[in-house]
Amino acid sequence: MKIGFSLTVLLALTLAMGSLLAPTLAAAKDRDPLSAKETDELRDAALMPEARTKLFLSFARARLEASEKLFPDLNLQQPRPISEARGELYDFVDIIDEMDDNLDAFGERGADLRVALGAVIESAGEFQERLKKMREHCPAAVLEQVNGELEDAMEAVNDSVNSSRAMLEEQDEGKSAAKKPSSSRNLLK
Repeated sequence: MKIGFSLTVLLALTLAMGSLLAPTLAAAKDRDPLSAKETDELRDAALMPEARTKLFLSFARARLEASEKLFPDLNLQQPRPISEARGELYDFVDIIDEMDDNLDAFGERGADLRVALGAVIESAGEFQERLKKMREHCPAAVLEQVNGELEDAMEAVNDSVNSSRAMLEEQDEGKSAAKKPSSSRNLLK
């Protein structure tokens, strides 16, 4: 009887904990990293890949700046709560990922993305350096709490720059191939 009772209590506790965590997990999943104003700005630039990419980069930069305020060595303002800085880093990753998805979609439609991709590659160096400084200057107790988010942010930037470089190379090859005379034209002469 004790085993059956223990399993019943364990099951009841598991269900209770799940019901308590469900709204929190759902809210975290539904959280939009962009403000309503930022969403409107992106909507206005829906058909302009260069402008849209620059907006994504500025939004990512703003999230990175906000998360840097956690670290007194980098910013003398009042440190922000760790949970808030973690949220900014999550948003940074989401924005970088969304930017990459947008570039992929524009690329599939044949848009010339060379300028936009150049901006991504240039910004990646800045982002990598700032994330590295955050990690280096972070107090050990804080680093334990934000290390996963910093790793995710660095990985997102590295993935973004790698995919941007590959896409830029494809676009450069496509443009140079389009400029070369076709061999079929030479046969007709």
